[in-house]
Amino acid sequence: MAERKWTNDEATQLIELAEAGLTVDEIGERLDRTGGAVRVKANRIGVDFYVRDIGKFPAKRRSEKLDCMMCRLPMVSTWAGNRICDSCKKTELYRCS
Repeated sequence: MAERKWTNDEATQLIELAEAGLTVDEIGERLDRTGGAVRVKANRIGVDFYVRDIGKFPAKRRSEKLDCMMCRLPMVSTWAGNRICDSCKKTELYRCS
């Protein structure tokens, strides 16, 4: 089975749903992804899940939204060097630079 790439919108939804307190499996159902795929993506972008047993998020929160360096719209950076959104990466200007 081929891996389907995550879009910036899906990553943003993942963050919002995790902050709303949904579980990995609940988020997976809403995004049409497996629980494992949600866990991996969440780990890569630094999303922590609400721990229902203790009633709060873990102490360290690492997720942050950045502005795209081309269009200046907010985006979720999936790694330290990712500063251009998916939409801008598809433009001729980006591919030619």
